[in-house]
Amino acid sequence: MTAMRTADLAVRALLREAEAGPKPGLVDRFGPGAHTDMDISHFRLSAEALRPFFASMVTARTPESLRNLGLEAETAMLAATGGVNTHKGAIWTLGLLCAASGRVATSRASGQAGVGMGTAEAVCDAAAELARLIIALPPAPDRTTRMPVRLPTNGQAARGAYGLRSARDEAAAGFPAIRAGALPLARSLRGSRAPEDERVITVLLGAMAHADDTCLVARGGVEALVKARRQAAAVLDAGGPGSAAGAAMYAVMVDAFLTRRLSPGGAADLCAAALFLADLESACFARA
Repeated sequence: MTAMRTADLAVRALLREAEAGPKPGLVDRFGPGAHTDMDISHFRLSAEALRPFFASMVTARTPESLRNLGLEAETAMLAATGGVNTHKGAIWTLGLLCAASGRVATSRASGQAGVGMGTAEAVCDAAAELARLIIALPPAPDRTTRMPVRLPTNGQAARGAYGLRSARDEAAAGFPAIRAGALPLARSLRGSRAPEDERVITVLLGAMAHADDTCLVARGGVEALVKARRQAAAVLDAGGPGSAAGAAMYAVMVDAFLTRRLSPGGAADLCAAALFLADLESACFARA
């Protein structure tokens, strides 16, 4: 599979997650959710702006070059959206997975692949190795002052206060939240006759049920995270958002998130990642 085809799958995953709705607190094609500074047009522009960077990440050779591409992608995202942060977390997550997919494909082509190397889990493991290497790098210099800078994030604050996994921790651990909930659902729903909204929202709920979503914590505290996990799991246990019981529970959940101005942005990134991995596995690795 070419680097551009991999990038196309990454952009498709971002757009599928963004468009699907109605979602709890997240931007979708029906409205801005709990946000006042962005709408679906920002996400469409952002996803398209990231396409060439995802392609370059597939063939990135070093942790330094991959980090630099991520920083360049953030700049392009902000330029495309007029300064709105739509996909910073997704650049980290999907960027690592794109790079990891290139490494896994290279290993398979050279005959180095072992048992399980043709799976999304293998890509997650390769991404974890890359994440750990990037995290160990010295802080990147600020582009204006050239001085090293490492700004605190919501994830770092939540890790310090509550012992939660930040986006960096999630990646370095091999994306356990994706593997536990969202990825199995994304696989099972490939080719399903269920409506597109239902399929994507089901994968989102799988991510929400397992993720340490620090975006939720930043807006509503750790109590909001605990409740969101329980609600997501309950909808899935009831048959999912397409079942009568699950749909009723999901509607209550959507209303509650809007009322409290909550937005599970971390789970949204993991949802897109799971959609990407399921498509990648089907399009590329399953053929070998």
